[in-house]
Amino acid sequence: MEPMTLAELGEPRVVDGAALLIAGISGEYTQQTTSEIPMQWDAINEVLDRLGAFPVATYGVVYRASPMRYVCGLEASKLAALPEGWIEIEVPAQRYAVFGRDGGVEAIRSMWTGLWMNWVPANPGKLSDGPMVEFYAEQFGMGNDHFEIWLPLKG
Repeated sequence: MEPMTLAELGEPRVVDGAALLIAGISGEYTQQTTSEIPMQWDAINEVLDRLGAFPVATYGVVYRASPMRYVCGLEASKLAALPEGWIEIEVPAQRYAVFGRDGGVEAIRSMWTGLWMNWVPANPGKLSDGPMVEFYAEQFGMGNDHFEIWLPLKG
């Protein structure tokens, strides 16, 4: 799938995101292995199904760039016990450029590629080194194909 252009990405909305605690499954990826991320989502969806927690809003968080550390999970309060293999990560309060898109799973890679190839170079110095967040609303993929990518901004 071709990367989205600046026109297709549109202007982001800027939001001051609250701190989040995300509980989920973490993985480490290189540029060559990011195609394996859907398997990580399959694993978490299987656990959510067993726990009867579906449908629920979920998050993908890139919390380290090289090699990329990615957690997929859900917002949580401090839990007494996490499912086996799960971790908790704290996403600090941060200002974000938020890009929304309809199109489901098929559009995610195109949007990320478009952001890195088009929006980031056109906006030098705007990104902070904070976590990047994907937000998937409740029932994503079950009649709701909207998702958002939140890029952390300086200041």
